[in-house]
Amino acid sequence: MENKKTQTMEEALSNVPDKLRAWISGVWKTIAKGKKINPKFQYQQNLGKISRKTKDAIQNFYGKNISKQIIKPESLRHIYSRHGKYPETEIKNGQIPMTASIAAIIPDVMANPDSVRIGGKTKKCKHETVILSKEYADGSLHIVNAILKNNLLMVHTAYVWNREKTEKRRMAYGSQKTGSNSAIQPNEGSHPSERV
Repeated sequence: MENKKTQTMEEALSNVPDKLRAWISGVWKTIAKGKKINPKFQYQQNLGKISRKTKDAIQNFYGKNISKQIIKPESLRHIYSRHGKYPETEIKNGQIPMTASIAAIIPDVMANPDSVRIGGKTKKCKHETVILSKEYADGSLHIVNAILKNNLLMVHTAYVWNREKTEKRRMAYGSQKTGSNSAIQPNEGSHPSERV
């Protein structure tokens, strides 16, 4: 298998359409200021291309064909409240606090994941979930937990491990980095507060 060059976050951002980056940033900044979201931001955004890896994994896990992947303002609100509002907690947990520019990378993780694995069921509605992750050149591992509802994949939450946490996980599971396709796979117990 050919080793793929690990992308920088700047390269990842360049993969995200300007309009989608602007929408994520606008919604994020509104939420961070504690303001109500403008009705023009109420609409879900299509995250575009679904990777073959994601389609095949979901077909294998759940026997479903995915037709669309989206993000909603309430997803960004959840991500901000859990992983952006209190940066000191994220740092203490070996994670990188979420910001508008880091949240803008979510579409790249969804379109080009290193790993797609089965997640647990949501607590309330018992929706099935999948966990997508991608490691970038700075050693950070971006993880997105998405809900599977009918043939739709919807971002629920996202968080980022720092290089040290990523390396510790890699050592614990005996994997070695040889390219972006070999990024470690976070396990279900990796972030108990994120069980949806």
